[in-house]
Amino acid sequence: MKIKQLLACMVLCVSIPSWSLADENNGSSIEFKAPPKTSYRLGEHLWFGADIVNAVEFNDNYHLDSDADDHLLFIEPELRAVVAYTPAPGMQLFAELQLDGRKFLSQGEASDEHAEGHIRIEQLYIDYTTSENTSVRVGRQRYQDARSWWYDDKIDALRAQWRHGYWSIEATAARENAFTDDFAHGEAEVKIDYYMLSAGRVKGKRDQYTLFLMQKNDRNSTKDEDPLLLGMQRVGEIGDNIRYWLDAAIERGERRGRKIRAFGADGGFSLRFDGKWEPFVTIGLAYGSGDDHLSDGVDGNFRQTDIQDNEGRTFGITSYKYYGEISDFELANLWVGTLGVGVRPSRNLTAELIYHRYRQDEADDDLFDTDLEMEPVGKRVDLGQELDFVLGYRASDNLKLSVIVGVFDPGSAFAATANAAWLAKVKLAYRF
Repeated sequence: MKIKQLLACMVLCVSIPSWSLADENNGSSIEFKAPPKTSYRLGEHLWFGADIVNAVEFNDNYHLDSDADDHLLFIEPELRAVVAYTPAPGMQLFAELQLDGRKFLSQGEASDEHAEGHIRIEQLYIDYTTSENTSVRVGRQRYQDARSWWYDDKIDALRAQWRHGYWSIEATAARENAFTDDFAHGEAEVKIDYYMLSAGRVKGKRDQYTLFLMQKNDRNSTKDEDPLLLGMQRVGEIGDNIRYWLDAAIERGERRGRKIRAFGADGGFSLRFDGKWEPFVTIGLAYGSGDDHLSDGVDGNFRQTDIQDNEGRTFGITSYKYYGEISDFELANLWVGTLGVGVRPSRNLTAELIYHRYRQDEADDDLFDTDLEMEPVGKRVDLGQELDFVLGYRASDNLKLSVIVGVFDPGSAFAATANAAWLAKVKLAYRF
């Protein structure tokens, strides 16, 4: 089935309800990935907050093989709680606990997934303001840049920050998975070290210049790499109706005994029009270099940091995977062209259609990091296309809903027998 047929199907299958208005710019609104707010005061120096997030997801044919029934239908509940304690001026202890799991309601014979439950310490740190402009934070903490292109993860770190007005400098030494985050299972994971330095000007969420320097040390036997990434991020807006972004990085270092010489970038803009339903258009282009000479001692494959999430939004209410909800590609040996259209029927409701076109930079039988389960043949570069429908609804600051429907149509880079993959997901968050 081709994209124009899929577009018609999505438009017919999803209706847009009409709800009351809500404040678009209320920064206290609940977010699916952000920790709960410490809304309740338990004592003079003690604060508490909690929320619940529940997702129902159906996906099918991620193996791109219609002869293998690999469909999954499951629910994923999350209960999150945070505690903040401020024993003295300039000092805070913060903890975030999460109980989550996955229960399968239906799954195909080709699937080997199992029900699971987890008890996680998502964050546990102490933050100390040493002077008017400097602070130090030690422990497990969340790292997130404006677009989650460089990082969006919770890692164990020592972080020092200096601020003066809009300007800031930040230095970090971190280890991913220094301690287990799942006390129900205590799974051992590979430990990856990060050393990061960033400097920039931040005037607000939509006006940021940042320079990044990141050294990664991964001695996993399948990777054995120590890449160095140097780059920048610009997020800005022109007036009220134009928002734009640019991320770019050069990569050096060594991977499996080969020198790294790679480059990656992602840029685009979103334009909103005046009038009924405030329609908006988003255009983006992303590139991660590939390697066409495997035996020359140089690795040209650009790799992201491993702690990126590639998720964001422009004028919509809810974030989405901006390289595709189904494929969720890492920007490695890849071109991604994106065209999105959206509307805002009310202040608390947005609906978007996002189209992606994918090509490898160099034909390869390895996709690096993706949710797809089939590898390309390695002879052609056309990976295919994806269409996602994203609906976001914010009933109040404490209640949020998202609906995502997507389809990935494989291209000629895959076997001729490859078929489309499908996704439907509903997510609801409520803050107590």
